[in-house]
Amino acid sequence: MLAVRYGLGREPGLTTFAAGGPNADGDWRAHAQDAGGVPVLVGPDARFLDKVVRLLGSTYQVLVMKQVRKMNGARRSSARHAPSSTA
Repeated sequence: MLAVRYGLGREPGLTTFAAGGPNADGDWRAHAQDAGGVPVLVGPDARFLDKVVRLLGSTYQVLVMKQVRKMNGARRSSARHAPSSTA
């Protein structure tokens, strides 16, 4: 819905993020588009995703899961180094 509302295209987005592979430089924000001040990863439509999955098979899932683990590791690392606030 956000992609349509803000006129965002399919790329850059989730597909380019996954295609970058597990050793790609940068994080998901390099593939995000601006949706009214909010960075979003635009995903492929169902027909396109079906073609990608048929072409790549389980490789697509492996690439996406590696990227998710990489993102979660970076998030945990930055949370540990973030200054704590006490009220």
